[in-house]
Formats: sequence, C-alpha cells, structure tokens
Amino acid sequence: MMEMLDSDQLLSTSGIGSTTNRQVTTYHNEDMPLACEYVCEWSPTNLLLPSHDDGGDVYLCLPINMSEATYFKLCQSKEETKDDGYCDDMINKLRLASLDRYISTIAPLAKSTQRLVACGGHPQSASAVPNHKLVTSSNSGRVINVLQGEIAHCTPAHADTLVSDDATTCHILCIHSCYHTNSSEAPTETAVLATLTHVDAVGYKSCIRSAVNEHVDYHTLSGKRPIQGTIKISLHVVGGFNDKEGSSIVITEDILLTLAELSNEYRHARGQTDVSMTLETCAVSSANDDGAGSPLARGIGMDVSAGSIFLAEVEEDAVPSTGCINSTISSRDYLNVKLLPSAQKVSAPTAEGPEATLRSMRLWASAFHVESASAKQLHVIHRSDSDCLWVTPFFFGCHPAAAGLLQAGDKELIQITSTSPAVEKPNFVRKVRQSLSLMNSSSSMRVFTKVRGARQPMKFRRVGTNSWVRLQ
Repeated sequence: MMEMLDSDQLLSTSGIGSTTNRQVTTYHNEDMPLACEYVCEWSPTNLLLPSHDDGGDVYLCLPINMSEATYFKLCQSKEETKDDGYCDDMINKLRLASLDRYISTIAPLAKSTQRLVACGGHPQSASAVPNHKLVTSSNSGRVINVLQGEIAHCTPAHADTLVSDDATTCHILCIHSCYHTNSSEAPTETAVLATLTHVDAVGYKSCIRSAVNEHVDYHTLSGKRPIQGTIKISLHVVGGFNDKEGSSIVITEDILLTLAELSNEYRHARGQTDVSMTLETCAVSSANDDGAGSPLARGIGMDVSAGSIFLAEVEEDAVPSTGCINSTISSRDYLNVKLLPSAQKVSAPTAEGPEATLRSMRLWASAFHVESASAKQLHVIHRSDSDCLWVTPFFFGCHPAAAGLLQAGDKELIQITSTSPAVEKPNFVRKVRQSLSLMNSSSSMRVFTKVRGARQPMKFRRVGTNSWVRLQ
C-alpha cells in the first residue's frame, strides 16, 4: 500500500526555471522489499495543464530518479537497508507508480478525463465501458482512420474527423494547433492543423518530436504567420489501463517525457513566434481504467476544425476488402476477405479507409520477415500538403509461422498475439486471422508496383465523402 502527498501540491505555477523546481513525495510501501521510506523527487516541466480553479497557469510535474547518494541521504541510513540497498529496478517501479497515481488524481487532468468519459454517456454500471460514438462512413463527414503504428496530419480542407480505436495498452496521441496573433487588427480565423497517431510501445520519441515540429513548421514556414503571435498546440493522450505487467504506464511516461522536452525547448527558443503546449487530456493507464482491469476509452475521434475529442469506435466494413490482388483468401469457413480489382475502381464508402487489412498486416510482416524489420517509426498515411492517403511499401509474403498461427484455436491465438488478451474486443481474433491470411496468400511483389527497381507506395484519392480510388 502506498501513501502519497496530495497531488495538487505537485502543481508547478512557474514551470522550469522556478526557484522551487523540485518537490518530494514520500511512500510507505508494504509490498516492496525496501525497509525504508521512498522519497520521490519531482521536477516541473513547461508543459501547461488545463486551466486551474484560480485561473492561473499550471504546469505538469514529472517524477525523476534520484542518485544513490541522495536516496540514502533522504531515507534511512545505508546500514539499516544494507540487505536491499539501492535497487534500480525497484526505484523505476516506484517512479512509474508515482506518475500513475499523479496523473489519476491531479485535479486539472482528472477533470478533463471525467469530461471525456461523461461525453460518451453514462454506462449502466461503474465498471462498464462508456459509450463510444460509432464513426461510420456517413455520420462523421470525411474520415481518416489511423491504425496502430500509423500517423496522419491533415487540415479541415482534407478531412472532418481523425479517428483511431482498438487501443488497450496502446496510446492515442492527438495534436491540434492554431496560430494566435498578438494584434487586434489580425483576422479572427487562423489556419489549423490536426494530427493523430496510435502508439503501441516505447521508442517513438523521434516520431513524436517530428509530429510536433510539423505543427510549428506548418504555421511558420508556409506564409500563415503575417504578424507576431503564438502557436498554440493542444495535446490529448488517451489509452492504456492498470495492466499487471505495467506496459501502459511505461508508454505513458515515454510520451510525456518527450512532450515535456519539446515544451522546454520551445519555451527557450529564440525567435518572433512563441510556442505554447498544453496537455488538455491525459486519460491514460490507471486514469483510463474502469476499476476492473480494463480500459475505459479504447478509441478517440478528433474534430479536425475544432480540435475537440470524443470516445469513438470505427465501423467495420461489412466485407473487409483490399484492392491489391485478384483472388479470394480464407483461413476458416467463417472467414472470407473479399479482394477487389485494383484498376481505378472506386471503393464502397468506408470509415476504415482504403486497404485497412493490408495496413494492419504491416505489424505482422515486421515480426516475421527480417526484410520488413526496421527502426521504430510511425508510418505517415496523410500529410498536410496532400489530398491523398499513402501506404508506404513493406516486404511480406507467405511465412510458416503465420501458417502455424492460423491453425491455432481462438483462445490460443489471442494469448500469443495480444499484449492484453483478457481485455481485447470480440473482433480481435478475426482481425488477426484476416491479416495473417492476406499475408500468406500474397506477397509485396504483387501488391506494390516497382519503378526503376524501387517499390512504390500505394496512393489513394478520396472520392465523395468516404470512398477511395487507387492512383498508383
């Protein structure tokens, strides 16, 4: 059991550079093998939080590890703890536990999480998952659906809704920015940019940094900055739950550390344009747990124009389809994935977007094929300067491991392929089978065209609201 200081005592009102830039929280932990108190040292960041009760600016604080010398100085004497000593693994666990509790209880973030869940409607019981809006091809305007490991940037000219779902330990990061001028003569309407990505692990620091920098570049390099002003970036992080393995909170910390580093760099950057970053929502890990070890929010949609977010679920196509091959595949009698001809055929309206099965199969290809393995990166499917959706080429083909998985029963398959098998949605196994079946029925050589020896990305143009046609 842990005892913690009131989280609101860990609200910085001045950010990095203040004279009181560290605060201490003490834990008494009966379950850990430390015979002394654990003192958690906190450091403020320049990442703003939603407006506090008094209306003043408040900033996120993050727990940091202490040196061994500080640890034993602040705790009991080293002699009294010589059997356990200073344990890096234990300190890391306690630091993550501190962060998890902090995010769940700090007032500005707790309130924004409550608002997000409440917008989904009231569940029938306290432990029930709140209602998620079903995003269809007809009820949410022009949709861009972002799958696990993907990222999309767009403006209101390209789409009305960015969305991603099926997150358990994964985190969904939404970024929305606009330019605020410091002159009363400035026009009231300013350009906006929206980004959404689905992060499945730690190690995407450079991708997240690039995503935020994309917003700064968009407002400063494209002639949209007529006079001096501030780029205001709103951030929403949703996902994970209180899983026993602690996978969720590790991803949470990795994302928050990256955002905090960026906020500090922009705070001290020299130039005419100021950048203000606000963590509007942080419904993650225990803050996104229903109390029974399952995530509350599994999917998030973002209004591209307004920047508001909502709980969302993407409607599946009646018959999952791909336009890459002229054949039909199946792994079981109940599983049929319809494959449409690729030559300039307009797809039926779809909220999932083009080639959803092929895009999701990329994860399995990187696991089975050395040729597909690469440094961790979020694959960009849409950019702010393009009307098209792109699928970058990757290597895949029939693999015996995939064939073996397809022979496994549903219960065995979900245990092997999921980081959180107990809380996956009912359609998880079916989607895995679709991806593995497609991989074993074709190859990248048949799917991605080759020009001068190099595989080319698939390029799709929107037709109407949510139909797509392949251009290359």
